[in-house]
Amino acid sequence: MNTNVRLTTMIGGAFLILSSMRLTSGIQLDHKYVFSLSIAGFLFIIFDFLSFEAKDSYKTIKKQKMFDRLAYFSLYAAVLSIIVLPHFSFLDGINKMQEINDFIVLFGLGLVIIMISNKDLREQLEFYKSQLKTLEELHGSALLRKNEEQERLDKDNDSSIENPKEQRE
Repeated sequence: MNTNVRLTTMIGGAFLILSSMRLTSGIQLDHKYVFSLSIAGFLFIIFDFLSFEAKDSYKTIKKQKMFDRLAYFSLYAAVLSIIVLPHFSFLDGINKMQEINDFIVLFGLGLVIIMISNKDLREQLEFYKSQLKTLEELHGSALLRKNEEQERLDKDNDSSIENPKEQRE
């Protein structure tokens, strides 16, 4: 397991612990902090989506670079959202903080579900493509064997027509 995977897993685990502590009233979280985490979660989803699209856009380098840049921008914005955003005073003036937070969470969840479906669909398509390729290879080798057999039969027929005495003996 590489360092990035370990770090990501540790951060995710820390958020799971934080959520459990919040559920059991072990801690109180400021609404600005929860709002910042919701935005960060949404941006992480965008990062994952764009990274996946960048890998799938191997046909055009320009498109792949664009997805890479957007993905890393969303990752940077997510980190800023966690570290910097909760400290802005203008967040205190937002009246509908809970509604905005709910929207971000629900919208992000919808994107995650769509992304899972999209990844599953692409995996199925890749599986079907590999099955089709295998069938084409098998069909091609069967045709080759059939052609070789036909050539052998034609050759045998030609030789029997040329030498009918040898065939009787």
